[in-house]
Amino acid sequence: MGAFLGFFGSDNFAPVSEEVMEYLHEINKGHVLSYGADPYTALAKELIQQEFEEECEVFFVFNGTGANVASLTSITSSCNSIICADTAHIQTQETGSIYAHSGCKLLLIPSQDGKIKPDQIKFVFNREKFWKHHATEPKVVTISQSTEYGTMYSLEELKAISAVCKELGLFLHVDGCRLYNAAVALNCPLKDLGKKSGVDVLSLGGTKNGLMCAEAVVFFNRELSLHFPYYHKQSLQLASKMRYISAQFIPFFKDGLWKKNAKVANEMTAQLAKGLKQFPQLLFAQKVETNQIFLRLPKQDVITELRKKFLFHIWNDLSQEIRLITAFDTKAKEVEAFVEEMGKCLD
Repeated sequence: MGAFLGFFGSDNFAPVSEEVMEYLHEINKGHVLSYGADPYTALAKELIQQEFEEECEVFFVFNGTGANVASLTSITSSCNSIICADTAHIQTQETGSIYAHSGCKLLLIPSQDGKIKPDQIKFVFNREKFWKHHATEPKVVTISQSTEYGTMYSLEELKAISAVCKELGLFLHVDGCRLYNAAVALNCPLKDLGKKSGVDVLSLGGTKNGLMCAEAVVFFNRELSLHFPYYHKQSLQLASKMRYISAQFIPFFKDGLWKKNAKVANEMTAQLAKGLKQFPQLLFAQKVETNQIFLRLPKQDVITELRKKFLFHIWNDLSQEIRLITAFDTKAKEVEAFVEEMGKCLD
């Protein structure tokens, strides 16, 4: 891996923030109660509640798939359905785990940019309800913020989706594995992306922004959390030595690390996009709004040459589309090297 001049494969590839590792070393002393009955877990929950300015219920889990599946399973039954974009993680990149655990059907909305709109939700909802008990009963809308394409919902768009959910009697779940990148891009506090926008349940990320095997499920609609402690355990997401997961969120929120990390990632993407826009042969397949770039290259040879020196993901081999993601540890010199190499390949 060290032979590469730059790493743009995924923010999952990045290391753990030094501040987090140092704090884990600091708390790695003595005995505390297990399964989340420790003082670090209590403090982490308190900090998240303060960040969102809500008396929400908070549960810590190992990964984003676990956060999505456990939270959605806990608020649905097998005769229900979940409305989402056809690009959503639970549809494309979580191995059908939502089907395996919840038994729910996914009602997919075609999306070109990872986002869905209120009128699309209404259409899918009414189409399913037309058949009454012969079809599934829509129960939840889930969206990703930011999306799998790096785009994001504005506060107005979030509130519009929330309004239609309330009108139709649906819950709103947000996959927030990159919520911090959206918050920085929108220049808003995290609280604006929670209950203030009408969100009922949030999968609160961590791993993609400098934490290690640490995510959370946040219930703004506290009534929905009633049975979650059981799903927490049943879904294999309840850690015995919980302090090593929950404590990571202490420096993350107490010291503003979430914002610092997301800001670096977004800035590096903006710098990378600016450099690449000088080449008219390149086509940006999506708006560049957070820390992801989707780029279509003129020929396969360019991809082949670039991959000799840089790590990145081929998104669509047929259209020669690649995905570039920056992380909290991405360096300006990596960005400059990629742009320079791109220029050489396009000559």
